[in-house]
Amino acid sequence: VGAGDAFTAGLLHWLNEERLLGGRLTGLDIGQVREAVGCAARVAALTCSVAGANPPWADVLPSS
Repeated sequence: VGAGDAFTAGLLHWLNEERLLGGRLTGLDIGQVREAVGCAARVAALTCSVAGANPPWADVLPSS
């Protein structure tokens, strides 16, 4: 698991938490996009901060 995999997982996690999976994402506004990619970037950064393939669990993610 590298930064790219972790970024995608973080993005999917955010979309799932917002109940936005399962359809088109054309209704997202710029604020939601900012939040989504911010979450994804935090997950990628946390993954790169530890040795091995060890992405963070959801309970250790910052809330914003």
